Amino acid sequence: MSAQVSEIIEASERAAAGLRERAEERARERIAEADRAAANRIEAAEEEAQEIIHAARSQAEAARNEAVSAVGGIHAEAERVRASAQAEAEDLRTQAHEEAELERSGARQDSEQTRAASSEQTGAALAAARVEAERIVAEARAQVNEQWRRGSREAASQCRRAGPACPREGA
Repeated sequence: MSAQVSEIIEASERAAAGLRERAEERARERIAEADRAAANRIEAAEEEAQEIIHAARSQAEAARNEAVSAVGGIHAEAERVRASAQAEAEDLRTQAHEEAELERSGARQDSEQTRAASSEQTGAALAAARVEAERIVAEARAQVNEQWRRGSREAASQCRRAGPACPREGA
């Protein structure tokens, strides 16, 4: 009887451990997925920022070249165009840096939110697995107790039928 009880408890504990391991594996997978997604977003934001900076530099270079070619005509006008082009390029560069920083910041926030959501989901999955494991163990214990009571009643019934020849507890 005690071997059967041990087997039931061991089976319950194995089932609980399996549930816990599966929940932990799913949690690790979700966290890894969130980390990959965050890294991809940050990388994309940085690439976009480099493209914006490159475009701004190209525009600045084009504007500067245009200003230099206009120098042959009127020097004063060429100087004004050059100054204007430099100011525009600086504004574009500043704007590109600001946009890039906003993209990076947004990607970081998305990453943190994704990680927080993954952590919450992981915690919930682990809690659910623990509750399920505790339920399984409680059911197994209840089954063991019920079998024990049945066995005790059956032994007592057999002892009553056996009469005085039956060994009594404590005798």
